[in-house]
Amino acid sequence: MHRSHVAVLEFLYNRGEDIVAPPFAIAANTGFARTTAAKAVADLREHGLVAYYDESSALYEITDCGVGFLNGDVPPEDLEPD
Repeated sequence: MHRSHVAVLEFLYNRGEDIVAPPFAIAANTGFARTTAAKAVADLREHGLVAYYDESSALYEITDCGVGFLNGDVPPEDLEPD
């Protein structure tokens, strides 16, 4: 898990006030390049930590599994690609 992955999860979790955002907004708010943020989102989606909120608008949200990961309830070794 890279720093960009954790930053994306923390941004979408927003201290328990889950938000939805496209990769460009995630990049702007995490300080990572847009390509880095988009790659992190794709990786996290593949592992079930984020999901499309609205695929046609490329909006993403954190999943229950993503929240569990941030809270330490889901260890990294338990994450397998969907």
